[in-house]
Amino acid sequence: MRCYNCGCDLSENDFCTACGADVGIYKKIIRLSNRYYNEGLARAKVRDLSGAAESLRQSLKCNKYNTEARNLLGLVYFEMGEAVDAISEWVISKNFQPKKNIADDFLNSVQSNPSKWDAIRQTTKKYNLAVDYCRQDSLDLAIIQLKSLLKMNPKMLKGHLLLALLYINGEEWDRAARSIAKAKTIDANNTTALLYEAEIEEAILARNEMSPELVAKKKKQKKIKEDIVTYRSGNETIIQPLNNSERHAGLATLLNVIIGLVIGLAIMWYLVLPARIRAAQSNANSDVVEVSNQLTEKSASMDELQKRADALESENAELMKQMANITGSDGIIQASDILMDAAQRYMENPDDVIEIAESLSKIDAQYITGSESSDTFKSLYEMLHKDVSEKASNQYMEKGLDQLKDEKYTDAIETLTKACDLDAENVEALYNLGHAYRRNDQISKANEIYRKVMKDFPESEYAKNAKEYVEEGDESALDNGNDNGNGNGNVNNEPEAAQPDAASPVPAQDVPVIPVLPMNTTDGAADGTAQ
Repeated sequence: MRCYNCGCDLSENDFCTACGADVGIYKKIIRLSNRYYNEGLARAKVRDLSGAAESLRQSLKCNKYNTEARNLLGLVYFEMGEAVDAISEWVISKNFQPKKNIADDFLNSVQSNPSKWDAIRQTTKKYNLAVDYCRQDSLDLAIIQLKSLLKMNPKMLKGHLLLALLYINGEEWDRAARSIAKAKTIDANNTTALLYEAEIEEAILARNEMSPELVAKKKKQKKIKEDIVTYRSGNETIIQPLNNSERHAGLATLLNVIIGLVIGLAIMWYLVLPARIRAAQSNANSDVVEVSNQLTEKSASMDELQKRADALESENAELMKQMANITGSDGIIQASDILMDAAQRYMENPDDVIEIAESLSKIDAQYITGSESSDTFKSLYEMLHKDVSEKASNQYMEKGLDQLKDEKYTDAIETLTKACDLDAENVEALYNLGHAYRRNDQISKANEIYRKVMKDFPESEYAKNAKEYVEEGDESALDNGNDNGNGNGNVNNEPEAAQPDAASPVPAQDVPVIPVLPMNTTDGAADGTAQ
């Protein structure tokens, strides 16, 4: 264990022997992080993946630099079918520990197999599409998508759980039980799977109790009991079956009833039936009139149903439009693809910061700050943007300074503006952007940039030099009294050959040259604009 202050090895004391820092609480936090890591490792060995993930997340809360816990968490996510979360954890681990990190092997194993990488992306799309179908109450389409997804990635725990939930909703208990059994082979103690399993077992038990076989068996037992006569004699219970004579008496009674029914039917046929026929004819005429009225009502009802069908068709078109917003070129799925491509570029070539920054700029701001995207999506974006934006800003600034040297002022303005957009704290790029506007005879815009330098970075040397240029531009505008036809108050009375070169600041008339603060560049050289 090393000191958080000086990096020296710590002893058993609660203070650092090198710098004297109090490390008592720090040691406890590190030990707690390691304890959660060991607990997560033990749970992962018995396939309690959800419990392992929870312990590892607690370990990282105590010590986010615990790369062993982060790498193991990525493996747990990958085993649960959460490939995107797993890759995110490994990328963050590699960022904390660039060398001698087993996360490199995990990432290389994914990158070296293009078909596996494509399957990961396809399963993510299919799962999101299945969730969208569920929200639209298109449960059959959701089941089809989930079955296709689980063929491609049988380890995706969320897919098995969602499929089981859909089967439970449709009361297909046997299929739901099979889906839960597959989920438990992945994560034996998953809380959601255990909850679904208990509900399924209760429903199957209730169904078996109401099955026709059990009902028939109970009726048979009841009939046997009815055929037995029981009575008590003292303290004894006597059971006596019914004799044959009693049964024959019951048959004779039934026969007499049947004969009486036949006689009654004959009387009805000759006396009652003709009157009933006449009454039936009268009722039939009344029914014809009633049916005619009902047809009129049905016609009106058909018109109403047609209107409802048109309304449902409009609603369906609106839902299709919403689904296009999710799966289209500007949807959350497309944003996830752009972020995954940027992460892959970062892993393959971390120095190609300009292309990575341009990829990240294509992601809509609503997915970065809104609730449509997950916390893992936002965390990966913030990590990449933080690491790339400053480097890309410096590269754009170097390119802009070269363009400023070559008197390509319009190109320099565009390039330095990109540098400022990527890193608002890059005062060097902002200061030289003011120079580019000034060289391009846009004095009012240059003064605006200089004032921004003075306002946002008042303690820097750039602010002092910017103040001199602003005052110089204002005095030049007052002395000349015109705006050179472009409204920026700049007049240059010197001939073209008398202008200073692109490697030195442009002074106003009768004003001494103000030296520019030197800036640090990567190659150690700076032109006059950056001095």
